[in-house]
Amino acid sequence: MSLNRIIESAEKQYKQILEEYFVSVYNERSLPSHGIDHHRRVWNNSKELLKIIPEKNKKQLSILTTELIIASYLHDIGMSVDPGIKHGKYSKDLCARFLAMNNLRVNDYFNLLEAIENHDNKEYIVNATRNDLLTVLSVSDDLDAFGFIGIYRY
Repeated sequence: MSLNRIIESAEKQYKQILEEYFVSVYNERSLPSHGIDHHRRVWNNSKELLKIIPEKNKKQLSILTTELIIASYLHDIGMSVDPGIKHGKYSKDLCARFLAMNNLRVNDYFNLLEAIENHDNKEYIVNATRNDLLTVLSVSDDLDAFGFIGIYRY
């Protein structure tokens, strides 16, 4: 299966339920700069970055893509609880709730939850355990923050 098909499959399976979940939890009036449009742009950035990451087998690429769409849509959802530096932890907890609601075993998503919790750690230090998901999510988030739209939305 090609990367485009893997992305299409992930979107077909998760995009609508992620957007519905996000809207049900997040009050855009509290912080409009991190509303649903920000998360859509992060997902679009992520899809582009998937094309240039080191080659993976189809199963690894499928798992990474699935986790990346979830991370893209839920990485800042914790700002609905705390817009400060702890929002990553709250986002992780709300993501775990999303996984449970959709009959996905939380224990199978360690990299996803780690990436969401730590996506704002912008030191980009190479860790002993490399997490491509965290790297792609952080860069995709930065691309939105530091691009024209990001500068305008802040």
